[in-house]
Amino acid sequence: MMTSQVLRVLEERALVVRAADPGDGRARMLTITKQGRALANRAVAVVEEVDESSLHLSETRRTLRTPYVS
Repeated sequence: MMTSQVLRVLEERALVVRAADPGDGRARMLTITKQGRALANRAVAVVEEVDESSLHLSETRRTLRTPYVS
């Protein structure tokens, strides 16, 4: 998906707002909305949780594969 298409979807979902750049008529400024920031924060929390779960799973697998030495 092209950047402009992604931005269009984000804008349609009220996650970002696009506005003309007063200093450059060709450019657009992006602002994340309150709803967009909340979604981003939730997404980060989910990714961190998955990372933590994966790390725990990797440690468990490593422990199971390590031969017990007495």
